Amino acid sequence: MATLTENDIKDLKDFLGEQFKQINSKTDKLSEEVNDRIERLSEEVDSKFEKLSEEVNSKIDKLSEEVDGKFEKLSEEVNNLRVDIATLKGELTGTNKRLENLEFINRTTSVAITAALLAGVVKLFFPNLPNTP
Repeated sequence: MATLTENDIKDLKDFLGEQFKQINSKTDKLSEEVNDRIERLSEEVDSKFEKLSEEVNSKIDKLSEEVDGKFEKLSEEVNNLRVDIATLKGELTGTNKRLENLEFINRTTSVAITAALLAGVVKLFFPNLPNTP
């Protein structure tokens, strides 16, 4: 078995140091590449997210405008219905007045006919009633 001398240990130490430097430089390069890729991917994701956000906001604005338009139309229709209801109430009031007048005339006529019938029945059973001295 061979014995290690100080020069061998020093050479081995230098060799291992050199190997660690190479590994460190390769690790640093890989780390830089990974960081660069991560930054590029992050920028791509950010730009895609911004585009998507703009599209969504645009669609939301369009839908909001459509809903507002439909709401305004419904509001106008409700106002028109209120006007129509007010008109119908006015017509109903006029119709009620006419019905009240007709009811009054019918009551008056029925009272007059009933009075005439009673007078005729009284005259039939008591023909001399007004002529009694």
